[in-house]
Amino acid sequence: AGVVNAIGEPTLASMGLGGTTPIGLVQHALEMLHATVGLPWVWSIVAATIAFRTLMFPLIVKSQANAARLNNVKPELEEVQAQLRDLMNSNNAIGKAAASARLQQLYKDNDCHPIKSIIAPLVQVPLFISFFVGLRRMANLPVESFKEGGLFWFTDLTAYDPYFVLPIVCSLTMLASIELGGEAGVSNPQMQHMKTFFRVMCVAMIPLTAQFPAAIFTYWVTSNLFSLGQVSLLKVKAVREYFGIPEMKVHKNLPAQGGFWENMSAGYKNAKEEAYVKHHEKMKRQKEKALGTAPLETTYEHNPRIKH
Repeated sequence: AGVVNAIGEPTLASMGLGGTTPIGLVQHALEMLHATVGLPWVWSIVAATIAFRTLMFPLIVKSQANAARLNNVKPELEEVQAQLRDLMNSNNAIGKAAASARLQQLYKDNDCHPIKSIIAPLVQVPLFISFFVGLRRMANLPVESFKEGGLFWFTDLTAYDPYFVLPIVCSLTMLASIELGGEAGVSNPQMQHMKTFFRVMCVAMIPLTAQFPAAIFTYWVTSNLFSLGQVSLLKVKAVREYFGIPEMKVHKNLPAQGGFWENMSAGYKNAKEEAYVKHHEKMKRQKEKALGTAPLETTYEHNPRIKH
């Protein structure tokens, strides 16, 4: 690899950056936009953020469609889950298996599952970490051209914002996205409980992140604005219909919901119980198969068919 790029600056590889890890690939993408396309560093970060978030848009759509289908079948799901909870401490293996089978059939018939709702967040977390760590390493080294790669009052991307405008804008854009319902596209009692926590977190993060280099906030604010636009877009009825996202039903007279951690605990117990029932049924089938195919147990001392 060369030590100078197309615009005469040292390559990231020559500075020990880049590589084939997710962090390195993000750094190479930024370098390509800066050195090959010719964008200033600040716009390279913006462009790379938009590009990566756009690639993830189909996952967000699928996540919202799944969340809507889960919501629409919620009364039936809660009924079966209540049966499973009642059977949890009993020895009624047949009842457990039947309830578990009904639950799985509900998921299958309605093309939804709670696991599908966490796929998009699970993918976005590594993306955020890759950008965060990649930009922090570039700022801390520093990449010299980062010092003049910003704009407005934050021309130095390696330095923190002395006016604290960037951390405040970052917090406000994140809060706005949360208030609109978040990227999951669901507004339910659990989400309402979580909003209070996120509001506090958004305020607390201002002093906690105030010393971050401007490069990180360039990514973070861009990503938040993308999320805000994405959430707003996917609230439009015509857009939801185009992407096949079902209309959310409003259910009345549902049982009161517990808090966030109570629901997390209940979900874990349900998953554990389902796994137990599946294991029990598997062992039962294996035992039945063995009983049907294994040689009969000998109950006599001498085989009467054989003359001695």
